[in-house]
Amino acid sequence: MLKSGRMTERAYYTDSYTSTFSASVVAQFEADGHPCLILDHTFFYPVSGGQPADRGTIAGIPVTDVFIRPEDSAIIHVVERLPETSEVKAVLDWARRFDHMQQHTGQHILSQAFIRIAAAETVGFHLSEETLTIDLGTQELQQSVIDAAESEANRIVWQNRPVIVRWASREEASAMNLRKIPANGGEKLRLIDILDYDLTACGGTHVSRTGEVGLIKIIKQESRNQKVRIHFVCGGRALEHYHYVNQVVAELTTQLTTGAVELSAAVAKLQDNEKQARRLSKQLQEELDSIEAARLLQESPAVNGVRIVTYVMQDDTSGRARAMAARLAGSDGVIALIGASGPRSLLAFGRSDNAPGDMRELLQVALGHLESGAGGGSTNFAQGGAQAAERRAIQEAIELAAQQLLEDLGAAN
Repeated sequence: MLKSGRMTERAYYTDSYTSTFSASVVAQFEADGHPCLILDHTFFYPVSGGQPADRGTIAGIPVTDVFIRPEDSAIIHVVERLPETSEVKAVLDWARRFDHMQQHTGQHILSQAFIRIAAAETVGFHLSEETLTIDLGTQELQQSVIDAAESEANRIVWQNRPVIVRWASREEASAMNLRKIPANGGEKLRLIDILDYDLTACGGTHVSRTGEVGLIKIIKQESRNQKVRIHFVCGGRALEHYHYVNQVVAELTTQLTTGAVELSAAVAKLQDNEKQARRLSKQLQEELDSIEAARLLQESPAVNGVRIVTYVMQDDTSGRARAMAARLAGSDGVIALIGASGPRSLLAFGRSDNAPGDMRELLQVALGHLESGAGGGSTNFAQGGAQAAERRAIQEAIELAAQQLLEDLGAAN
């Protein structure tokens, strides 16, 4: 409990605009190694109700956090060091405070808009320095409905309606048309009344008229746990978002030598060209690999009716090593021992149905020469990988497997 026996007066409940005030320190102590203060009254908002805490200074000392102590509901101000006097001047970070006022009031407006447009209740709210979201108790919303809710919300913003703080008992609140009555929070409820539009219980800081919210812009929606999460920005954050989007659009229109209206079509055309280029590149690569496979077969003489083809590729883009081994093994009497270098060393061993040898055993022989190798497969085809290695080391591993195969064939003969 407070040493003075008094609870901190929460001045922010009735005045969200005061950013400089004088107060008396009624308690100071350390908690978890951090200096802490309790003032006789405060305009600093503590983290609660989905809204972050205020920042600023007390006696010129930075305030790093503000929270409510659970056991007695005291407002704790975490500071970088303790002040030398008990009478202090406090200054809030007004830019941060007003940002939170804009975002939180905008959330009330948008939540009511979704009720009126889509009968979708807000079941979750999160505000941080980077994000602002509401979760709606519905599984899906069409874009046209989201657009309509955004337009409705901004209509209320631009009407510049009064935002009034009211107090009511739980019994009185139950007879009002409240959007939400909290399950806890005492018998006396603080109500935020957006005149003739939205009435809900809330302990946060808000602007005095909706026009101060400036603009509400929805920037993304996503499905989460059978709910729809709406990402949006208000006021100053909406302006920052516009600056960012406008900069991106300006850069893209310059790079693509097109206007903003034609940008979407230009990007779609670019994507289509890129897909065609990928398809052509894959086709050409397959043709080159086919030519390479024919060369390898021609240069590999048959020994007792069996051709042993060894080859190391420079890379394994799109599984080329496996494809090459399978292509070669498609010819009669062929054993293909193919490797590839790159971020990982890759091996693919295959044989024709009428060729001898166990590809799994040969793969283990080759992997034994490479560090951290693993793989498996069947008698006819096996593949594996190991950590990156030089092309020469992979060639050595394949040659060891080929030597083992020749010894096995010699023993069999």
